[in-house]
Amino acid sequence: MTEKRKHQTKQSKSNDPAAPVILMVDDNEINLQTLYQTLEDQGYSLLIARSGEDALRIAAKADPDLILLDVMMPGLDGYETCARLKADENTRNSVIIFLTALQSSQEKVRGFSLGAVDFITKPFDSAEIVARVSRHLEVHLGHKILLIGVADAGDILGTIADRFDNNDKYLLHVNNRIREYIGLEFVSFINFQLVPVEGQKVLLVQCQPSPSPVFLKTGKDEEFYVRVGPGNRRLSTSEVLTYVMNRKAQT
Repeated sequence: MTEKRKHQTKQSKSNDPAAPVILMVDDNEINLQTLYQTLEDQGYSLLIARSGEDALRIAAKADPDLILLDVMMPGLDGYETCARLKADENTRNSVIIFLTALQSSQEKVRGFSLGAVDFITKPFDSAEIVARVSRHLEVHLGHKILLIGVADAGDILGTIADRFDNNDKYLLHVNNRIREYIGLEFVSFINFQLVPVEGQKVLLVQCQPSPSPVFLKTGKDEEFYVRVGPGNRRLSTSEVLTYVMNRKAQT
């Protein structure tokens, strides 16, 4: 029996070896109990960690599909735990949803910049937990998020350096660049808006999955990129072919 199966058998009621693995991380026992009771009958294999350090150790062995990660924890907090998970090639593909009582835009922007895909606000609503978890597992990082005006560490830089006269001109510029470099046929998959954070503006771009490959156009040349952890990697022609064929086989 592998380490991954040992963790699942100990924490989960699911007997399906293909069941999605969810790691729940919180230093509060009541919160963990609430999460467990909410998700235990949903067909998932559930794992529990009571600290950021435990989360890193368990995730490295269990390779969870999704991690529910508390932000405010003693020792290694949720943000640092997220950053370490995304920096490790063995755990960087896990979907991370933050659990938090914090409601500020700054905190959410910081979380997105570190690689999280969503936030669930405390106190928990059971229906919301089930809906968000099932949706994110369904698309498994299908919605990509890009933040412009935020440093890698989550510091708010703003978009003032881009020197646009007003918000309308900024958004028009973004729209024109999307049409020029990605194509009109893919515009409907990309939503963007300027979000006020700490008195500055941050550009939030959300991308939905496209049913067909999307190539970045530069003049007559086309390039294809994939997400690798917190960064991107350009694929060669043969790599693109392999990527597309593998994706097609999975659908």
